[in-house]
Amino acid sequence: MPQPTVLQMTPLPQVAIDLLKARFDLLTLAEWQELGPETPRARSVTGIATTARGAVDASLMDALPVLRIIACYSAGTEGIDSDEAARRGISVTTTSDLIAGDVADLGMGMTIALLRRFPEGMAHVRSGAWPAGTMPLGRSLAGGRIGIVGLGNIGQALARRAGAFDMVVRWHGPRPKAGLPWPYEADLIELARWSNLLAICCPETPETRGLVSADVLAALGPEGYLVNIARGRIVDEEALQIALSDHAIAGAALDVFANEPHVPHTLARNDRVICLPHIGAATVEIRAAMAEHMVARLAEVLL
Repeated sequence: MPQPTVLQMTPLPQVAIDLLKARFDLLTLAEWQELGPETPRARSVTGIATTARGAVDASLMDALPVLRIIACYSAGTEGIDSDEAARRGISVTTTSDLIAGDVADLGMGMTIALLRRFPEGMAHVRSGAWPAGTMPLGRSLAGGRIGIVGLGNIGQALARRAGAFDMVVRWHGPRPKAGLPWPYEADLIELARWSNLLAICCPETPETRGLVSADVLAALGPEGYLVNIARGRIVDEEALQIALSDHAIAGAALDVFANEPHVPHTLARNDRVICLPHIGAATVEIRAAMAEHMVARLAEVLL
């Protein structure tokens, strides 16, 4: 029996490619385009393997008449027209359940680094300024107020970690959720005003793009910090740069950016900003588990 044909839309790690090739007839996007969308093999694609950035829209679905599943090697699906897929009965799967712990670990590490002023401390030592005097004091985590925007798997994992450091947690989202131990705040501005640190954990959607606006940053205030472990475009990056330049907020830790992999120089070179290259789920263990999960979801539908 011939193997089902799977289209690889975006670059994937070798561990994922090896697993895909072992069970499916794997076509890269370039190979699919070279074949021509009208050829039998190109039209036989029943599954797609992609990251969140893979552009899977209605026109591509039209060209894949027997497509049954889009399996994402990511937590997000922002490149995929999920509504159109649902309308056509095409499954869309993600690895969000797997990555929550590691992404939350990074968010907690960023929280510690910001409140204890790691970036300024490293700059203080490297510049040779230490012999001339001490650096400004940091803030205790215990009793500190962390506001979490988005309380899905990642947000809840971060809330548990913050609680272990005796931080006080509140959260914001589109609606309250029953059975959670952390208070809900319906107004994002009010959450920012209350918080010592605002952590962004929500998915990127049309509604959340630019959600963290100049007004939110102003409410966070000159002693407040921002952590973003979600998606870069949820934060108004221009407003963030202005807020940092004007010392309207104390600092930021960012694992994601609006135009990755390009990072504005005003963020990358600011001693009050931690910039990381989207490494929230970049661990050996999680990347292997993500590959296995993606292939297993494809196999459930196609084999």
